[in-house]
Amino acid sequence: EGLAAALAAARAQVTRMQEENGRLAGRLAGARQDGEGQRRQAARLDQLAMAAQERLALCEAELAGLRETYAEEHRRAERSAQEAAQLTGAVESERRAGEVLQKRVDSLQELLAAREHEVAALRRRAAAAAAE
Repeated sequence: EGLAAALAAARAQVTRMQEENGRLAGRLAGARQDGEGQRRQAARLDQLAMAAQERLALCEAELAGLRETYAEEHRRAERSAQEAAQLTGAVESERRAGEVLQKRVDSLQELLAAREHEVAALRRRAAAAAAE
């Protein structure tokens, strides 16, 4: 009877150990599945990171191109501003020269009017002298 009880206790212990072994095997299988899922997720994240790096490189190249374009446009704008300033100076110089010429024309017209007045006076004197 003591042997039967010890055998029953040993069988119960084996059953508990088998159950525990089953639980541990289930946990191990779950852990393996989790590990495989994590590996797949890590691989996917690596792919996303590589794609992001490639996109970043493209964006940086595009940004460098835009900076170059901006710099060129800025240089053109500066050249245009300088040309506009030079043209403005030339126009102002021409305007002043035109004013000087207009004053000279006005002066010559006044001189011509004075000469015409003198000529008319001389003609009147000559006509008066001829009439005497």
